[in-house]
Amino acid sequence: MSCNRGRWRALSPEQRDRWRQRTPPCCSWDSASYADKNCARDVGSLVRAAFETGSGRFFSAAPRALVPVGGNGCACNASREPLLSMQWESAPGCSLRRWSAKSFCRALGARRLLFLGDSVMQQLASVAMNAVAWDDGGCAHQLVFGASDTLINARMGASNRGEHWLRWVDAVAPDVVVLGATAHVYGDGNFSRVLEEVARGARARPALTVIWATSTPGGCGKAPLATVHRGVDRSAFFNWGEFLARDAVAKAFFARQGPQFRVLDLEPLHYRQDAHVAEDDCLHLCIPGPLNAIVPPLLTRVLGGFSSVK
Repeated sequence: MSCNRGRWRALSPEQRDRWRQRTPPCCSWDSASYADKNCARDVGSLVRAAFETGSGRFFSAAPRALVPVGGNGCACNASREPLLSMQWESAPGCSLRRWSAKSFCRALGARRLLFLGDSVMQQLASVAMNAVAWDDGGCAHQLVFGASDTLINARMGASNRGEHWLRWVDAVAPDVVVLGATAHVYGDGNFSRVLEEVARGARARPALTVIWATSTPGGCGKAPLATVHRGVDRSAFFNWGEFLARDAVAKAFFARQGPQFRVLDLEPLHYRQDAHVAEDDCLHLCIPGPLNAIVPPLLTRVLGGFSSVK
């Protein structure tokens, strides 16, 4: 059942206290200067190790391989906590259980999970890594991130950092891959090319479980951004207004590809444009924030849907 119908609900002061206690702080993956002062040392080291494991794969072999993409997730002001701590309430028909790292690790089993994508995917990966490490699920060492702005190592209108997604797969040997491409891929034809190449590469590795992560919102405001926003065609500047339409294309595409493929549908995040890092960054979301409410429980749910992932 889809969890996309529902609403974001504000928490009472008492509920925010509980949210603060059970939500991991933003433990850095690149430098201690970005880490929340409340990060436990072992949590920060586990998260950093997960990124360093991935970045070290091609560091010596390819000079351009892993330019740190950052994610900008730790920059939000704590005074916005009443806004950032809002929780997603799904409409009847979908039940998201409260996050449990142990449940996540049971769903993952002994498998290694590789997150692949740009700085937005790096945010998703860091939230999942922090959630598992903070709650001591026991499988934090099985999560790795690899940078790949377009997944297929082709410039498509913006940056093309990182490696081809299959080069990452061959180097890391994951059992499960969570991947996605949005902000650096311009044009419907290019986006369709990415989907086709991902599916073709995955089919050549039938033991690999592939989870396509839909986009997180682009554009600040009170509603999901359309290509034409306030009378201005934003497609000439950014491709943010195309994200939701592309998500629909990707979901329909992977629904036709068979049981090897699933979708991590993050549509509820599109109703949180108010949680972006800053007015001059309307792409990355605050951490802690809505990513914490949606990504870990949804990812657990998707993992549990694979009979091969126990």
